[in-house]
Formats: sequence, C-alpha cells, structure tokens
Amino acid sequence: TSLPGNSSPDTKGAVVELLKIYKRTAATDGFPANDLAYAYQYFVVNNYNVYHNLAPMPAELDPDLRKAADMFDRLTILGTKKTRRVTMYQEKLVYNQFKEGLSEDPKIQKMTDAEKQKAAEILATMQGLIFVMYENAVKNKDDKEIDEARQLAKEAMEKLFETSMDKIHISEF
Repeated sequence: TSLPGNSSPDTKGAVVELLKIYKRTAATDGFPANDLAYAYQYFVVNNYNVYHNLAPMPAELDPDLRKAADMFDRLTILGTKKTRRVTMYQEKLVYNQFKEGLSEDPKIQKMTDAEKQKAAEILATMQGLIFVMYENAVKNKDDKEIDEARQLAKEAMEKLFETSMDKIHISEF
C-alpha cells in the first residue's frame, strides 16, 4: 500500500503523510485539526464511509455499482447511497456530540494538551491507514482487499462504540 506522494514510504513518512491529509481535510472542511473532538469525528465519518462504500469515487470503480445486475439495480444502489451519504451538516453534528461528550469526560479533562494531540494523531493515522488500503483496493478493483478494509473500518467503529456496526448510524435525528 502506498500513500500519495510516496513511492515506498517508511513508517515515519507514512504517518507524516497521513497527518498532512488529516490537517488538510480539517482545513478544507472548516474544523480545527488540533481538536480531539475533530479527530474522533474524522475517524468515525471516514470509517463509516469506508464500511458503507460511500467514499467519493468514479462510478466505474464503485464496488457496489460494479456488482449491479442492471440499470434498475444501479438506481436502487445509488438511492441507498444518497440516503446514507454523510452531509457536512451531519459531520458538524457528530463533531459537536464529541466536543460535548469529551468536555464532560473526567479522563479527557485530566489529559495534557500533548496527550490529546497524540490521541488525535493516533486516531487520524489509524483511520488514514484503513482509508489508504480501501482507496488502493478500489482503484485496483480488488474486492477481497476492499472487504478487508471494510472489515477493519467495521471493527474500529465497533470497538469505539462498543456495539455492532448495524446499530451505528449518522443522521440528523
């Protein structure tokens, strides 16, 4: 698995590149990259997108659309994706939920800024590795590796929320 800008990344180089992507995404979306609540939001939204095959990609690479039997099946799949796609409004709701929950957590209150920064970087790196694996698998139309990346995203979400993935939904309600 390679990362953008690196032909054969070493571990430190890979982490640096993933953190650059994380910070660039935060800036583009209007979130503070140095905020632990944003790191959780980034982790959750992006793993949710990987698990549900919702990451932006050309239709010809979309794993779900490639398996469609006919045009009606494609339309059904596209309709389902549209209802599951996470909007920026929903991302802000997720961020605010984490912001509120973390501010009330005594363990988080005891953390130093350096500890919070390290935790944020771990979340961003973990999610970034899953996403790079997924993205490369999609580009290569490697269904086995797509499924492996989706499974990693599922396990990460289930571990974080301590519940099964079928109970995890991002919505406005």
